[in-house]
Amino acid sequence: MLNKTLLNCLILSQLIAFVLSQSGIFSFCTLKSGASFTDCSESCAVPSITGGIQCSWASYGVQSQCRINDCSCLTQSSTSISGLNDSVCSSCQSTNKYANTAGSSCVAPSASCNQTARGSTKWTDSDCAKCNGTASGAMQYASNDGSSCVAPSASCNQTTRGSTKWTDSDCAQCNGTASGAMQYASNDGSSCVAASASCNQTTRGSTKWIDSDCAKCYGTASGAMQYASNDGSSCVAASASCNQTARGSTKWTDSDCAKCNGTASGAMQYASNDGSSCVAPSASCNQTARGSTKWTDSDCAKCNGTGSGAMQYASNDGSSCVAPSASCNQTTRGSTKWTDSDCAQCNGTASGSMQYASNDGSSCVAPSASCNQTTRGSTKWTDSDCAKCNGTNTNANQYSSSDGSQCQSKNASGSSTYSGSIIFSILFALSVLLI
Repeated sequence: MLNKTLLNCLILSQLIAFVLSQSGIFSFCTLKSGASFTDCSESCAVPSITGGIQCSWASYGVQSQCRINDCSCLTQSSTSISGLNDSVCSSCQSTNKYANTAGSSCVAPSASCNQTARGSTKWTDSDCAKCNGTASGAMQYASNDGSSCVAPSASCNQTTRGSTKWTDSDCAQCNGTASGAMQYASNDGSSCVAASASCNQTTRGSTKWIDSDCAKCYGTASGAMQYASNDGSSCVAASASCNQTARGSTKWTDSDCAKCNGTASGAMQYASNDGSSCVAPSASCNQTARGSTKWTDSDCAKCNGTGSGAMQYASNDGSSCVAPSASCNQTTRGSTKWTDSDCAQCNGTASGSMQYASNDGSSCVAPSASCNQTTRGSTKWTDSDCAKCNGTNTNANQYSSSDGSQCQSKNASGSSTYSGSIIFSILFALSVLLI
């Protein structure tokens, strides 16, 4: 009877000890580094506990049925734990059954904090925060593809992120840095984009801008700097691409040319008059915008082209571009003969203007009508017109005939006076003889 009582007491004491010791449940244990399984107590890894009792595995010969002897080893006060693994946590915890990444505590993510053990389960912000903590710089956020935990300044999820601006660093962490990844922050920090280099000019360095990068970095809203300047140094807000091929049929304006090519001296900052290209005259091709700046042959040619009939030459007063057969400037014109058309274009057709070509085509003159008899029509010749049209050299047809029908080398009024003088002299001599 006494022996039976002692046996019962022993069994009861063991049961009480088991309850008080907080023994763990069965778990497939993680082996010590380099170990092969022989027995739970010998082969299974345990955490290192500083300032308290150590955890231990109960002796058993089946790896899937190992349990921690006393789980209170994990809840001791004033202790620090390292090297914790999932199998220890799962033996001692029904909720926090995974070891955090640091191996210092048991946590409750949706799957293991260990990437290998986790397998294909996607990471979430919640899991990352539980596994890695939420201290500054901790990898507490899930990458956008859920493949890893990262340490940006705020969540990679745009909704969760709220008003926190994106940076290149955050974008790279959240989206990766593979070719084509959205690894750069847009210039307003509202999103991540897949530009060829950073949207930040300083960070971008010498990488040339292209339309695609500008559109990604600045957006494509009206007025956005969505196009690359022609030298690739910046993004500009032209009305269409600075690239002629990409621009298509969109006409150029002074504004677009200045944005695309800059406004430095000699830059192609002005639109040609037909809007087909940007050119580099001394001032705008648009007469209103040009103001009082005089036209030159160079400016006219740039603004209007040099094709046949183009207004490629400056009028002599520089007020406009005209389309004579050659320059209005005598030196530049060289040996090209003047015509009425050229003179009129170069000098205008106002009264007194040198709008007619001299008969030898050497200059423009200002007679009352054309020097060309056919063109002149019924307009009578005058000495003034003849002198202008034919010059005043010896034997030049600088005088008009008495009826104004032509020019001649002798002065019609002078010849009449001379003949009258001879007749008067003869009559005077005869009168003397008769006396």
